[in-house]
Order: sequence, then C-alpha cells, then structure tokens
Amino acid sequence: MNVYVVEDQSNVNIFFKWAPEVYLSRPSKFIRKCVQHWAFVYLFDFLILLNALCIA
Repeated sequence: MNVYVVEDQSNVNIFFKWAPEVYLSRPSKFIRKCVQHWAFVYLFDFLILLNALCIA
C-alpha cells in the first residue's frame, strides 16, 4: 500500500499574504507583541472562565 503524504510547509500568515503593508506596520507589530505576552494569555483565560461561570 503506497500512501503519499503532502504537507503544506507554508508558515506565511494569511494577513501577511493579503496585506503585507498592514501586517508589517508598527501598530500591527505592537498588537502582535501584546497578544503574545504572558499576561494577556492569563487575562484572556480568566475572561473565558468568568464567561463560563456567568453562563452556568
């Protein structure tokens, strides 16, 4: 049984592909940096947990 696996190794972001001038702009870089910060991750997790508690 011969099975060929083809993977797309493209690491290019879709926003970079469609609008590189916007994606590489200074405000976009700042937003990406803020979103990748550990404090944002914990804040977002807390908000999701709070939302789940409010729904329940």
